[in-house]
This record gives sequence, structure tokens and C-alpha cells, in this order.
Amino acid sequence: MKLSSAAAIAGGKLIGDPDFEIQILSSIVKAGKGSLTFLDKKDENELAKASEKGAAIICMPGLGLEKGIEAENPYLSFVRVMREFFAVINTDKGIHPTAVISKDAVLGDSVSVGPNVVISDNAVIGNNTVISANCYVGESSQIGSDCTIYPNVTVLRNCSIGNRVIVHPGTVIGSDGFGYLRESGKAIKIPQIGRVIIEDDVEIGANAVVDRAMLDETVVGKGTKIDNLVQVGHNVSIGENCLIASQTGISGSVEVGSGTMMAGQVGIADHAKIGKNAVIMAKSGVSGNVPDGAVYLWIPAMDISLARRVIASLKFLPQMAKKLRKLD
Repeated sequence: MKLSSAAAIAGGKLIGDPDFEIQILSSIVKAGKGSLTFLDKKDENELAKASEKGAAIICMPGLGLEKGIEAENPYLSFVRVMREFFAVINTDKGIHPTAVISKDAVLGDSVSVGPNVVISDNAVIGNNTVISANCYVGESSQIGSDCTIYPNVTVLRNCSIGNRVIVHPGTVIGSDGFGYLRESGKAIKIPQIGRVIIEDDVEIGANAVVDRAMLDETVVGKGTKIDNLVQVGHNVSIGENCLIASQTGISGSVEVGSGTMMAGQVGIADHAKIGKNAVIMAKSGVSGNVPDGAVYLWIPAMDISLARRVIASLKFLPQMAKKLRKLD
């Protein structure tokens, strides 16, 4: 990629030779001849080191850059270039001879189907979608256009996946929700006859699970990104543009507002309502409702200002207990 093209993609100001050829993207530490890197702070020493090695740099204005791109947000600009530089190109279009595809399935134009894939009756696959090796697409399920379904993904019956969705290896969409009734000491299974809807531009990490609803729909909203090893229970509704980090568990019938962020190992109890643009910090346990825009922490989760005071007071508990015993 020419430096001039990178500047246009980055939305920044070109500095130096427009025909400089970018051969690799790298960190500032590994930057060298033919590479493009970024510096997201005003550090003239780091800038000089990378420049001496022949790298082009994306940095903030006013640092005396000799070759690269000036941008107000260098990291964001670098990511824009990265997305184009390493755009996934499917070079292996077509249907592998070991794939098993129902005669009632409908495949769009330029669909790729890898080895040992099974596509069941009445399934629909949109244009330019890639279904990688060992995937299973259940009866009457739909996968939209321009999707990437990585190996060993299971999409069970009657699920719907939108356009430009990425699903990483080992993930299961549409498994039965954890629904049981207790009767005479035994657990009686409740049939899970609903479905899962994954809307456009969602990305789901490896070995995650999105359970189908008991009756209606489990929904993951547009633009939401779900990390590896996340459990989304039955009848959950997740809004748009949420970020949900690894090992989070969301119990049944939870409502998550748009723009919400959940850090690693968050646990949400069933029927909780999480407001829009809320932030749930790592390892928090939410058992009730969270207001819009709130930041919650701890177990049980509480507003972060209170949680910090609680955490800070813990180290004084042994002394306080000793004093209380004396008073008693």
C-alpha cells in the first residue's frame, strides 16, 4: 500500500513521500524499513527511533514528523489502515465435494462451503458468505450476506443471522436454554421452542453460546461484539453496539440496553434489566436492575463510588473486629 493511500484511509495529513511503499504494519517497538506504525502520545524520542529505522509513522500533529501521517487520533487512524491492509479475501470460493447440502437449501452467489459442512433443509445462505470446515447449519436457519463463519460453528434449527456477521470457531447458536421445573425432587425439562436472532454486523468470539428462547426470541442487536467463552441465556435481549468480554454469563430473560459494556467474568442474574450505556466492571455479580449510564462493580454489584469505599474499607476489617471484641 502506498503512503498516500494510507493517508486517505486514515483520514489524516500526508507528510513526506506519497509513493513510500508500506510492506508491513508493526508496533512502534518493532518498526523498521517499509513498515507503518503509530505513536499515540507525544514522545519525540520514540518518534526519532522509528524514523531512523525507516518507518512511516502515524502521530499527532506538531511533532516534526518527516514521513508518515498526522492525525488527531493516531490509534484510530492506524486501525482504519489495518482494516484495509489486512482485509480478509476469500480465495477459495466454491463448494467442497465433502459438504452435505440439502436439495431444499438456498445458497446465494459466491458462497463458499468448506469440507464436511452440513447445510440442512430450507436453510438459506446469503451472497459472499463463507461457511468454513465442519460447520453445521440447521433446518430453516438463515445466514445473511458477507458473513464469515469459522470452522466448527454450529447454528441449530430456525435461527437467523444477519449480514456481515463474524462467528469464531466452536461457537454454538441456538442450543436449548437451561429451562427446568422441579417436580418430586426431579428436574423436568421445559421444551425450548423459540429461536435466536443475530442482527447485522455482530461478531461472536470462539466457544461462545447463544441459547434459543423458550417461546419467543433471544436477540443480539446490531453491531454488538461478544468475546470468547460468553454464555447468553434463553430469552435474553441484547441491544445494539454492546461490548461483552470473555467469560461473562447472562442468565435467562435479561434485558441489556444498547451501548452497554461488560468486562470479563461478569455474571447477570435472570430477569435483570441493564440500562443503556451502562458499564459493568470485571467479576461483578448483578442481581437487580442497573440504571442507564451507571458504572457498577463488586458482588453484589453496586454503584462504583460506593463499591470503591467498600473495597477500601476491607483492609481495616481485622482491626475493626478486634476493637469490637474489646468493646464487647
